[in-house]
Amino acid sequence: MERRGPAGRPPPDRAAPLISRRLLSERPFSAEPARLEGEPALVVRGELDLMTRAHLDRAFAAAESAGDPVRIVDLRALDFLDCGGLDGLLAGARRARAGGRRLVVLIGAGHGRRLFELLDLTAELEVKDQGRSAPG
Repeated sequence: MERRGPAGRPPPDRAAPLISRRLLSERPFSAEPARLEGEPALVVRGELDLMTRAHLDRAFAAAESAGDPVRIVDLRALDFLDCGGLDGLLAGARRARAGGRRLVVLIGAGHGRRLFELLDLTAELEVKDQGRSAPG
């Protein structure tokens, strides 16, 4: 006789692997240097979250050490953004302000847009709503 769990359903298969949202992402995370509007930029793709934030931090640091600090972060090709990733953007903005620069964040119609709207981040970040996908 088959064992039943709550509500008469079979118990979950404890040996079955958990499928993370990360495994279902369309693209891996990347933060590639670029020039947008004549300014040094990072074009961010994939998922920017707590797990990938360190990659963003390294991309900011690499641009600074190369003498071409980031002034624009393009999030239009982002698949996912959570508070961990957002904290990385805020840290980048603080570093820019400390160096006498401003950091402009380009957002599109993706997942991150709603987070920016809910948290009203315009005091911390200069946000430009582009409403379309990133080039390339």
